[in-house]
Amino acid sequence: MTLSPPNAAEVAVVAAKQTLGGTTVTVKSRSVGGTYAYAFTLSVDAPLIGSYGSGILPIPLVSQATSTYAVEASASGYQTQSFDADISTLDVIQNFTLIP
Repeated sequence: MTLSPPNAAEVAVVAAKQTLGGTTVTVKSRSVGGTYAYAFTLSVDAPLIGSYGSGILPIPLVSQATSTYAVEASASGYQTQSFDADISTLDVIQNFTLIP
């Protein structure tokens, strides 16, 4: 990731998110500074979701057929950027350039 213009004092945040059952959840996030390098190891297995309020125990879990993540990069004073990554068949590399 690059900040343009550079700001060595700024810390950026990168997050991998999934939308499951209409709700977006952050799966992993990381604060990065210095070289702004980041990497995530994310699961390609289908996530499982269940409803706590159903009154049934144990909570029945339903498989969600997705291995797509929205990866988002942000830093104070810079525009947030995101991209969708489908990691079902290959690793994905994304270099963000954040601008004011």
